[in-house]
Amino acid sequence: MQSGYSSPAESGIMEDLGFSTAAYSLFSSLLTVGGLIAALVNGRVTDLIGRRRAMWLSQIFVAAGWLSIAYAKNAWWLDIGRLLNGLGIGVVCYVVPVYIAEITPRSVWGAFTAFNQVKKFAQRRN
Repeated sequence: MQSGYSSPAESGIMEDLGFSTAAYSLFSSLLTVGGLIAALVNGRVTDLIGRRRAMWLSQIFVAAGWLSIAYAKNAWWLDIGRLLNGLGIGVVCYVVPVYIAEITPRSVWGAFTAFNQVKKFAQRRN
């Protein structure tokens, strides 16, 4: 899942959207802020609605975030979209490893949970 923007794209985004450096910095950091907010509440949310529903909720956040970004008319909607993406990614980063550990047979539990973490790292490196 590609969720960020590389440094070479920064000048193009700033030029196309008329962002100042401060506005672009806010736009870039809101994904992390959303993840932080999700980290603070996702344990309680998952306990209330369950693992599978929490995964659905995260996908709703991500879909709403990308729709907000795609149809944004101003910087405010872009920022809201990045925040929603961060919330969704933050929830899924907690829920998926727990869900994998719950549904995997004990004999392969370690391999499945380790593979999930290695996969996340490999995605970030590309």
